[in-house]
Amino acid sequence: MAKLKLILEKEILEYIKNFPNCSSKEIHNSIDNNVVSFATIKRTIQILLDKNLIETKGRGKATKYLINKGFEVLY
Repeated sequence: MAKLKLILEKEILEYIKNFPNCSSKEIHNSIDNNVVSFATIKRTIQILLDKNLIETKGRGKATKYLINKGFEVLY
């Protein structure tokens, strides 16, 4: 199960890198919806935020995600 979480984190990071300022709904739609629930996407995004790999812009439904500047250099 831990391997699947790492794969999901990588997929989300890759999507945000390719499509900065994307919403959680856009991220969810980019991943096979039958495999991963929206709640799982939100939890994984929170994990990435806690690890300082991504950052937010806006609040509530207007929240957009982008790669953290420091991580972008390493990524």
